[in-house]
Amino acid sequence: MEAEVRAILDEVLNRPEQPQDLGRGILEIFSRIGGVELELPSRKSRPRAADFGE
Repeated sequence: MEAEVRAILDEVLNRPEQPQDLGRGILEIFSRIGGVELELPSRKSRPRAADFGE
């Protein structure tokens, strides 16, 4: 069991530097698999202003 823990720690600690933010991390993951094409739904009405209940 100790050898397994050492192997896991060695793998994790010797990885190349991780991305600094979430967006870059997601981009990096999806760029490896060729990206993702998403269909955007058509907007049926204009967006309404937020009501913060003054």
